[in-house]
Amino acid sequence: MKTQCARFLLLACVLVPILSASAASMPRTKQLILAKRCDTLDCVRDRIDLIDQKIVLLIKDRLMYVQRAAELKKGKKSIHDQVREDKILASVSQQAEKAGYSGEIVKAVFKTILHQSNNYEKRFHHYQSQKLNTRK
Repeated sequence: MKTQCARFLLLACVLVPILSASAASMPRTKQLILAKRCDTLDCVRDRIDLIDQKIVLLIKDRLMYVQRAAELKKGKKSIHDQVREDKILASVSQQAEKAGYSGEIVKAVFKTILHQSNNYEKRFHHYQSQKLNTRK
């Protein structure tokens, strides 16, 4: 029950506002129409830059939750959860294919995100451990 509640909160608090405010919630044909309105390379690049800015903010948000996960995993031997990563990769790949593009592209991007998130979590965990040892 707690897991279902946590998933619901994640959807309600994080994903729904993001998706409702982004092109991701638009039908694919509407997205194509918006893209076609860019009739210069500068326009296309400006739109890509805006998307990149949103991605950067989403990565920042993701890292806040990675940090919280590290706090909750304090004292556990292993931080890395390969089963969870495999589920994430399968899920995002499936979502990409459902949206009409290659699951391999999104899978490669998410492998990098997961790898860097793991590194971030390990560094945070190490920093927290050192902080505790310094207090003693």
